[in-house]
Amino acid sequence: MNELETIENYVNGLLSPDERARFEAELLHNSALAESLAFYMMTQQVARQQALDKRRAELAALRTKPASSPEIRPLWGTAERFRWLGIAASVVLVSLIGYYALRPSTDTLAELTTAYTNDHFSQLSVTMSGETDGIQQGIALLNEGKTAEADSLFENLVRTQPDRDDVLTYAGIAAFRQKQYDRAIDRFHRLGQLPGLYANPGLYYEALTRLRRNVPNDKSRAKILLQQVVRQNLVGAKEAKKLLATNTL
Repeated sequence: MNELETIENYVNGLLSPDERARFEAELLHNSALAESLAFYMMTQQVARQQALDKRRAELAALRTKPASSPEIRPLWGTAERFRWLGIAASVVLVSLIGYYALRPSTDTLAELTTAYTNDHFSQLSVTMSGETDGIQQGIALLNEGKTAEADSLFENLVRTQPDRDDVLTYAGIAAFRQKQYDRAIDRFHRLGQLPGLYANPGLYYEALTRLRRNVPNDKSRAKILLQQVVRQNLVGAKEAKKLLATNTL
């Protein structure tokens, strides 16, 4: 994996806990890497803003383009009838372009949350070390579909290492896959409260789990969490914007 791929995966929360820890340790003494990370995040923001400005300019041009003023005559001839049909079709086309460019995403909350959890909670990265690692064993069990065994293993780790971010992350994922949403929310909430983590997915994962559990007040609580994720540009900010844009929270 080259430097750019590592930075992209780091910003998008795709590195394993060990990979993330190594990357953050490298940032502390590698000024070139820190500058590359800052430059990447800046260019991503500039690119998004440029794309948005371009779309707005195109739509503004379509709306302000002056229409020709045809001479008003009785529509007796076939050619005249076609000319008017062409004008009407142009108006309809401009309206449709504006509607489809500006309408919110039609994806539902369920579709978006399911797509994300399928991508991020199903096959997890395993980086086994030379010695036995309980976390890596649990990840391997999850990847093999042995969810109950993994859940039990991670719960034991939570009891012995309750403030370790990777333990809370995978304990939450294991509980989520067991549909033990109350326990998953607790693990992700505790993860989100840990101080000093550069890339912390806890708030976003808690919001996803509340949307999946969907008991009274879960949606309103999830909305607050998603807004915080977007406001602070935390892990999941891009996906949080999509969820908030569904207008069903």
